[in-house]
Amino acid sequence: MGFDDAEKFCQGNGTSIKTQGHIAGIKNAFANSYLVGQLKSYNISEAWIGAIAIPYTFGYYDFTIWNDGSFLEYTHFADQDGQGYLLDPSDLTINAKDGSWYARKRASNEGNRPFICQLPKIHK
Repeated sequence: MGFDDAEKFCQGNGTSIKTQGHIAGIKNAFANSYLVGQLKSYNISEAWIGAIAIPYTFGYYDFTIWNDGSFLEYTHFADQDGQGYLLDPSDLTINAKDGSWYARKRASNEGNRPFICQLPKIHK
């Protein structure tokens, strides 16, 4: 499914606090490696991860936050992809071959891709 629909699915459409998550964000190299392993185990080559490029300045976009509102402190962009300023609103994917991240134009949403939901921590 496309990025927006995947995010709505992960949020559970507001049906329960237990399902109000987001497309998975990657906070460190361990999590990146873990997700790559999960993708490979299901023979998936690329999947959405939970960050979008937001307006930065002078009409450019930049990846700065995850969908859950936390900052991108760890990154694994492919070459210069997503590290500079993008001309178009974009979403982010992870490639299972090497764990690199790629920007995909939001305008086309670049078709359907698998995704992994990250559920919120529930404190009792």
